Amino acid sequence: MYHIYHTKAVVLGYGNIGEANRLYELYTEDFGLIIATAQGTRRLQSRQRYALQEGSVIKVDLIRGKEFWRIGSVSTIGKVFSEDVSWNKMIGKWLRLIRRLIQGEGTHEQLFGDVLAVEQLDKTVYSSLFREYEIILIVRLLHILGYWDHEESDKNLLDLHIDQMEQVIAQLKREEYVERINMSLGQTQL
Repeated sequence: MYHIYHTKAVVLGYGNIGEANRLYELYTEDFGLIIATAQGTRRLQSRQRYALQEGSVIKVDLIRGKEFWRIGSVSTIGKVFSEDVSWNKMIGKWLRLIRRLIQGEGTHEQLFGDVLAVEQLDKTVYSSLFREYEIILIVRLLHILGYWDHEESDKNLLDLHIDQMEQVIAQLKREEYVERINMSLGQTQL
């Protein structure tokens, strides 16, 4: 007998396997980064295919298999992408960075909270500030994963909720943060 786990997740990416199946990278609320298979999602009549798009925030039922998790039922909560191309490029980079920096299963409650917050942002309002949000999201990611040496000036950026960042954006020293981000990413050696 197998146990079904219910959790929220964001789809980070996928690859094709076999004739109609896919292998998904999911960042889950309860298990962290996992690899899961879904049967028949490449078929046109698959109901799961639209819920399992990259950037989708989903509720998913998972079954632990020998090699990979298996995806049961799926329903869409929302998407981290929007109609704005610049916003989508920024979010795409952020999702790829999450994939690159997270090693194996393990939860990061604050990071998953950031994913859910980005999904709920009114992207039409924030799309003009996508460069500032890119810095904020990357700094928060690096801090959560232990790759960021934070200074006192970073306190608001790290402690406030994503939708309260307007006050931080006004004080953001873009060049300084870009330099510190590049230094931190270089030190990860990933």
